[in-house]
Order: sequence, then structure tokens, then C-alpha cells
Amino acid sequence: MTDELEKLTSEAAEVDAETLSTPATLEQEQEETAQPAHDEVAELSGLLTIVSSMFAPVFPSLTKIYTPETISSIATAAVPVMTKRGWSVSVLLGQYAEEVALLVVAAPVALATYQGIKSDIAAKNKEAQAPQAPHALEAGEGAASINPASVNAPVEARA
Repeated sequence: MTDELEKLTSEAAEVDAETLSTPATLEQEQEETAQPAHDEVAELSGLLTIVSSMFAPVFPSLTKIYTPETISSIATAAVPVMTKRGWSVSVLLGQYAEEVALLVVAAPVALATYQGIKSDIAAKNKEAQAPQAPHALEAGEGAASINPASVNAPVEARA
């Protein structure tokens, strides 16, 4: 039984050695834990930048409100809350990440297309409603001939 006990003790020591972190391993684990949070800040900043840029053609003031500094501050403050709740950008987008990416790219193009067509239609309507310029009278067709010398001549009273 002593041999068996020594064997179990040695196996337990091996398992403990594998699972217990050395200071170097502990530092590596902390860096690895911190790295995803940094990536999460970058991902959230990117998402906020894309969304604000997507709506900027409709709401131009967004470019002044959502500056890179503001977006970074929001993302930095939001990531700890997201981590606490178990959320991440990929979880927020979930299974629809590809669809959201397509929307982000296609929506500004669709909006520009809509605005362009609307502008084209308005220009065409304005052109159709504009009064036609009268044709200039050709010489001799009811036009009075004016003697250039009489333009500056004094007007005489008629008797």
C-alpha cells in the first residue's frame, strides 16, 4: 500500500506542477486576458466608426459628434460593462455579422442612389415646368425699325 500511496502522491504532484502557474506563466495569462479586452475596444471602436459613417450622409452632424477620440472613449468605457455581462462585438452581431457587414457597405450606396435619382427627377420636372423662351422676332416681321440717330435726339413738342 505504501508503493501505491507514493505513486498516487507523485501523480498528484505532476498534476499540480502542470496546473499551478509559475510567475512567468501567470504574467503570460494576464497578458492574454488583457489582449482580448484591447481587441474588443478596437472592434467596438471600429463598429461605432462604421455605424456613424453609415448615417453621416443623412445626418452630417454625426461626423462632428463621433470623433475618433469620442468613439475611443465610448469603446473603452463600454468594454468593461460588456465583459461583465458576457457580451462582445461578435456576440452582439451574433449569427448576422455578415449581413450587418453587407448592410454597412450597401446602405450608403443605396442612400446615394436614392438621393441621385430624386435629384434627377426634380431637375427633369423643373425643366419641364420652365416656360419656353419666346422665339426672337426675325427682322421685318412686325419689328419696328429704329433709327439710331433718333435715340439721343431731343423730343419735340407737337403742335
